[in-house]
Amino acid sequence: HMNELCYAPVILLEEFWCRAGPAVVSIRCGRSGSYVWTRESGQVVHIPIVPVETVDVTGAGNAYAGAFASAYGWAKDATLAGCLASAVGAAAVTSRGIPPTSDTLRKWIFEEATKLQSQVQVVSKRKVVARI
Repeated sequence: HMNELCYAPVILLEEFWCRAGPAVVSIRCGRSGSYVWTRESGQVVHIPIVPVETVDVTGAGNAYAGAFASAYGWAKDATLAGCLASAVGAAAVTSRGIPPTSDTLRKWIFEEATKLQSQVQVVSKRKVVARI
């Protein structure tokens, strides 16, 4: 629900990052999900988390960031990258240390990312011209 979203990242994206020059920005907000903005669309979207039983949050943000960068480089779709990164971050918190990779885990990540895509909310669509 929109009332439950945190608007501080939206303001940060609109008032700072989108004016700073990058083409894509993602802000992680832990259990509140993440926000992604692209210069091309001008949209800020909220990507929810994948609900899982948390064992250890160490490394979840790094897992998200690495997955986001990798997925964006592969797909050139920031929303998809954010959904995949959210699923990877969720997988990272389900065990202590790095979860072992497997075909089962990869399948789960893609399934969860697909589910998340239908839950993404556009929270702002304000075109801002960069100061580059």
